[in-house]
Amino acid sequence: MQSKSNKLKIITAYDVTFEDIGNLSARSTWMYSQKWGYDFETYRDLFPERPAAWSKIFYLIKDLQSYKYEYLLWVDADAFFVRTSIVTGK
Repeated sequence: MQSKSNKLKIITAYDVTFEDIGNLSARSTWMYSQKWGYDFETYRDLFPERPAAWSKIFYLIKDLQSYKYEYLLWVDADAFFVRTSIVTGK
């Protein structure tokens, strides 16, 4: 979901094999994005014919071609924001 004046979107993606850790990571990333007013999206529709990491390319290109954001930040499904006092992209 896009905010009115946001220049940065944080993106992540994962499939059922990463669901447990992915859900925790997505919650951490969502809380960070809410704190700083960034848009955030989790993609769950990955391509079964390729390794899950290949979906990253598709979704980054998709969001780049939308021209809605100046910056995109990819966060892997096993990464967490632990120092939420640090602002990114402002």
